[in-house]
Amino acid sequence: MGDFNRVQGDAELRAVSDARGANPAAVHRPEQAEGVALMAIPAPLVTVDPSVLAGATITVVDDGQRVAPLVAGLLQSHGASAHVVEPGGIPEMSDGIIHLGQLHSGTQTASDLFNEVYPVAIAGATTVVTVTGLGGTHGQDLRDADHSAARARTVEADIAPPAGAGIGSLLGELAEELPGANVRAVDLDCFDDPVVLAGRIVAEALASGGPVAVGYRDDRRCTVVSAGEAWTTENSELQVNWGLMGTITERHLDAGLLLIG
Repeated sequence: MGDFNRVQGDAELRAVSDARGANPAAVHRPEQAEGVALMAIPAPLVTVDPSVLAGATITVVDDGQRVAPLVAGLLQSHGASAHVVEPGGIPEMSDGIIHLGQLHSGTQTASDLFNEVYPVAIAGATTVVTVTGLGGTHGQDLRDADHSAARARTVEADIAPPAGAGIGSLLGELAEELPGANVRAVDLDCFDDPVVLAGRIVAEALASGGPVAVGYRDDRRCTVVSAGEAWTTENSELQVNWGLMGTITERHLDAGLLLIG
């Protein structure tokens, strides 16, 4: 992020884009359709140096528990100016926003979360992170973890999604609109230790490349994809086809590309 003083002009924003590496929106996942089997695959974390936070003004929207102050403290330890605010007190402008309002048993929908971070994002924020506490898979119903059967559970059309589910798709569109920003929809297990949660959230604020929607499931960073569908990236020949048993059946990899997952 470098020097976040906006009077410096657009040079810093270009530097941020260069430091971040690949646009997080460059990785596209198939849209879920009714009856489509889903599975979580690894999404290794790549971060920029924490020193890029020096001088940044970051808004942390309170979770109502202990996590937001811990996040702010970690950001401050890296040289950022971090402020914890209530959902109704989000400033119009900030160098970054980390929204924890749906980490615990909140009632905000994905649209609610998006509408609260979007004005800050288009005003120039270079870090936009939303955090939900749906267990690491963004409320998606996955196939059995051992993949021992070819069948998979499906999402019933008449069951309402949990609050906050769907924010990954909205932020994916935002990431395409703001290619120089780090945009993340992070799903966690809200029952994990607050210190662990805070560390993961700050790490996501430093993430570079990879999918927009990520989660931590069984202490592993993952992203959810459609089983049996192709997962492709732009600007490469990478294609991973996931078979019914959850194995990679085909891979074409460009030598200069970092494989996420």
